[in-house]
Amino acid sequence: MFRTTSFALRPYRAGDETRLIALWQETFAGLVGYVERSATYWRWCILERPGVTAEDILIVEHRTQPVAYGVLGPGGQILEFVVQRKMRRGKRARVARELLDALEERARRRGHAAVEVQLPATDGTLARVLRRRGYLARHRDWLQWVIVDLAGLIERVLAHRAANLPSAWRRVFVLELESGHYRCVPYRCLRIETAPVRVQRDPSEASEAIQVKTDMSTLADLLFNRLSWRRAAAEKRIHVWPPGARADVRRLLRALRVTRPWYTPLADHR
Repeated sequence: MFRTTSFALRPYRAGDETRLIALWQETFAGLVGYVERSATYWRWCILERPGVTAEDILIVEHRTQPVAYGVLGPGGQILEFVVQRKMRRGKRARVARELLDALEERARRRGHAAVEVQLPATDGTLARVLRRRGYLARHRDWLQWVIVDLAGLIERVLAHRAANLPSAWRRVFVLELESGHYRCVPYRCLRIETAPVRVQRDPSEASEAIQVKTDMSTLADLLFNRLSWRRAAAEKRIHVWPPGARADVRRLLRALRVTRPWYTPLADHR
């Protein structure tokens, strides 16, 4: 444990979860995979997890306000490691080191031979702290997803990003889908209008529209930034008619594509 004139480290006390959740949401809200947390969910995945006690939840405060916290899981994994982003880099690194020290000491007392921490790949400050402490870095670029409502997903993302599209860009696309690795596709065709945004399932009329043929697996990889347009086209996994409309299809996919890092903490893996 450490204490200075403005920072203190202590274990969890009943009622802390409200401020810890606010700190978690402030820190990770910009990342893909973020879901706003409730107190009920946080208590379920942390406080009510078998093998986790209040002493396994360590909090760093700055003038009574939490600026960092970590949760040691029953197997030596650090289920959550949160350090406020708005601190200066040097101070943030120091807080992270002190919190890590306390979590490692707690792990030793519990008999764990190793500690595992999972962080967003874009957090360079915390990555440097861990490397300098001798942690072995392993980059994970995989995740699992299943699109259950493609039409709804496209419509919501396009509506959200409509301001970033050229105001004069009015196009109609007809997306014809095979299943790929998906067991089935609830609809084989979508009509997508860009201005105003509108997505129609299995349209009866598709004249004067740009035709796009692909499969659900390829489309999912394109949307979640796992596959480039160039590679998909080279491997003949996506087809466009007329060929001169390829630039419009690329623009549509750019507007739909996830570009921010994906992150979910180990606490969600229960």
